[in-house]
Amino acid sequence: MAFGKALYQLLIGPLELLFETVFSLAYRATGNEGLSILLLSLAVNLLVLPLYRRADALQAEQRDTEARLRPWVSHIKKTFRGDERFMMLQTYYRQNGYKPTDSLKGALPLLLEVPFFIAAYRFLSGLPLLSGAAFGPLRDLGAPDALLSLSRGSVNLLPVLMTVINLLSAALYLKGFSLKSKLQTVGMALVFLVLLYSSPSGLVFYWTLNNVFSLFKNIVARIPFPARRKRSGSETDAAPDGKLFFCSALVLALLAGVMVPASVLRASPAEFVDILEYRSPLRFLVSSALLSLGFFVVWLGVFYRLSSARSKRAAEWAVTAAAVAGTVNCLFFSGGYGNLSRPPSSLTNIPPSRGTGSFSTP
Repeated sequence: MAFGKALYQLLIGPLELLFETVFSLAYRATGNEGLSILLLSLAVNLLVLPLYRRADALQAEQRDTEARLRPWVSHIKKTFRGDERFMMLQTYYRQNGYKPTDSLKGALPLLLEVPFFIAAYRFLSGLPLLSGAAFGPLRDLGAPDALLSLSRGSVNLLPVLMTVINLLSAALYLKGFSLKSKLQTVGMALVFLVLLYSSPSGLVFYWTLNNVFSLFKNIVARIPFPARRKRSGSETDAAPDGKLFFCSALVLALLAGVMVPASVLRASPAEFVDILEYRSPLRFLVSSALLSLGFFVVWLGVFYRLSSARSKRAAEWAVTAAAVAGTVNCLFFSGGYGNLSRPPSSLTNIPPSRGTGSFSTP
């Protein structure tokens, strides 16, 4: 497997699988493509809301720290030159517990948004179910909306609406930020407009709903709830170091991505072989291992690292319990999986042989 494909399977694959699962459940419940996209957006935004709240808090903390250090940093840069300036800055940063790499915290919301955007783009832009499906004024969710017809063509209005909502949300969120941050956000909004202008309206509809949710979140964040002030900074308990969590997550990744797929592969290897183009069935095992590692270790690890101390303890107990239960189930209660494919009608009454998954002959 090429490095790029392996990296995609590790980072984006779990998110794409999440999108597919939620969309499938929503479509089974509603039978409507547009409503399924709406429920998908709502579910994903509620899921990642704690991530973005924590990322916003880290960004605000970073911004306050830089503002506190800025006067002396400016003084050092004006007074000293070359290696002397570098040493003075390093000493000043160390005295204040600040690392230059901490500036990456300011880009954390964007770093979180990019993988979700890629996963949504890959899933919704190529979804055959959306082709020809109508939802409200959108005549075809699998094609650009073309809501405004002109004599020489048409204009896609949904991407423009998406960008307007994005800019309104950014205007609320960036109140008090530097001009540089505001220009960067406006630039990103215009980049999204260019990228999504000719995209299927189902994808643009999904991202517009995300921007509506973000706008609502930023409006609520501006409301000065008294309870919020009381809770702020009240948690003083030390957070766990994370070793137990990541060990348990690695066990779950090995069980779900290696042990169980290997049992399925061993039960019926012929189903994983294409006789027209032979490639080793082990490629499925590598793919499932990367997908499982990305889900349990990478993304659950991201949620864990951005959680509060109390949430980290709860997550550690939950993942450890799941790892113990999964290990016991895999060691003592797993059986023959048999064939994955539905057997031919002429063989439906012939029981599969135990452990191999192949059909016995009369």
